[in-house]
Amino acid sequence: MRSVTVLAPAKLNLTLDVTGTRPDGYHTLDMIMQAVSLRERVTLRRSRGLSLSLPGSRVPANEHNTAYKAALAFFHGTGLLAGAAITVEKHVPVRAGMAGGSADAAAVLVGLNELYGARLSAAELCALGAQVGADVPFSIVGGTARVTGVGDILEPLKPCPPCFFTVCMPAGGISTPQAYARYDRIGTDVRPDSAAASAAIARGDLAGLCAQMKNALEYSSASAATNAARIPFFIRPLFIEVILHSPEPFDRLRIAVREETALLHVERGDPYHILRRPARDAAPADGPPHGAFVHIGGGRVD
Repeated sequence: MRSVTVLAPAKLNLTLDVTGTRPDGYHTLDMIMQAVSLRERVTLRRSRGLSLSLPGSRVPANEHNTAYKAALAFFHGTGLLAGAAITVEKHVPVRAGMAGGSADAAAVLVGLNELYGARLSAAELCALGAQVGADVPFSIVGGTARVTGVGDILEPLKPCPPCFFTVCMPAGGISTPQAYARYDRIGTDVRPDSAAASAAIARGDLAGLCAQMKNALEYSSASAATNAARIPFFIRPLFIEVILHSPEPFDRLRIAVREETALLHVERGDPYHILRRPARDAAPADGPPHGAFVHIGGGRVD
């Protein structure tokens, strides 16, 4: 095998609570994470060296990129004296909290594992991923999970009840370090109950899950010049709050949401697909690939 293409899904934080701060400065969290149908396409080709390309993206393709770091972690961890030419086709919004960079890193780890036949387990891939970023282990596992610690402790859950999410991306992105720094300064009164959300998922109670869909960083993410507008939007089969950081009036926001946002459905089960055919035979990002493919479940090749 000379090349492999991996479809890497984005994620949503259905709940996010900050539970403490470690001595090293990292915040401990309690979250419900959900993989969704918005995907990036990552292609890896055997090469003597290591290179990264992000055509059409403003994200720097350098050694600081998570995809590049993931490749280094893989080769260092396995001891393989090899390389890869990595191409990432970006579709997930940047600085949106949807783990686009983590999904890229996870796709690189899963893809290299297949490309070089390393046969690493899901746990081994997650351990490598944790060296790259806190969200990478979840991005490897996918599906629905309760995530604690600094993102390194995963508890797989039953699939989220069938539903759709409307994702609203403001004009400016959110800096994660700045959001946490602001949280440390001002705190929050937003406290989701991830245990209650997990119980709601277990009994298939979408209304109970939606009642806990909160994020402790909601107000920490807003800039000083921006107002956080709480606007309920219809998401089957009930209302849920979507937080928009924008000074625009409600009617303009409503129009913008109707015309510009993406409707995403949940990914049930392990989300990664490795394609063995050329890109022209691959399915669009909202569906599974056509033709011969290997489905990757938790890092294991079936």
